[in-house]
Amino acid sequence: YLSWKAREFGFHTSMIESSMMVNDKMPEYCVERAMHILNNHKKAINGAKVLVLGVAYKQDIDDYRESPAIRVIEELLKVGADVKYYDPWVAQFKENGLVMDGEKELTAELVEEADIVLINTCSIRDNAEQRIWGRLSEMRRLRKKKPALLIGIIGCMAERLKEQLVEGDLAVDIVAGPDAYRDLPKLVRDAEAGGKGVNVLLSQEETYAEIAPV
Repeated sequence: YLSWKAREFGFHTSMIESSMMVNDKMPEYCVERAMHILNNHKKAINGAKVLVLGVAYKQDIDDYRESPAIRVIEELLKVGADVKYYDPWVAQFKENGLVMDGEKELTAELVEEADIVLINTCSIRDNAEQRIWGRLSEMRRLRKKKPALLIGIIGCMAERLKEQLVEGDLAVDIVAGPDAYRDLPKLVRDAEAGGKGVNVLLSQEETYAEIAPV
């Protein structure tokens, strides 16, 4: 969405598109990592019992459309893994011709019988998060030269760390969660008026249907 929107105003979006390419390869990377971990324990991925925890697109909803977790499961099945999944919100999924029923309960026995357990989350890595805090320090110095500069954080980090992002020396003007992209114009106006533009609510209805593909 950001790449498509930026192109409307003639901005170059190579960094955004590179990030998309990295994200698109993450399911394959996760499976490769699982293979290496199993190999270190003298276990092949072919025939290994893999338990996947979480398949929904985001937390606390039953929408699994476009969920990277489904692609992880697909890649695991391609290499012969025996895959089970548990998600309290998704009892069954049907995607790309694949139909799977989830486990009804997450038990100690279910975990113990697995050779490897993969937990799907939307959290970013800590070192990436620390880099963002570092950039905010740089932005703070820049804002001393340009007081009207607006600074915002958008995405999972914003949703998770709202209080820290709107308070303290590194406070930002705009804090928008993953589902707040439609609200960005209003959030910018709120910040321009001297307030804080904040919306980190997660939606159970958002389908991203009006986002044009890159």
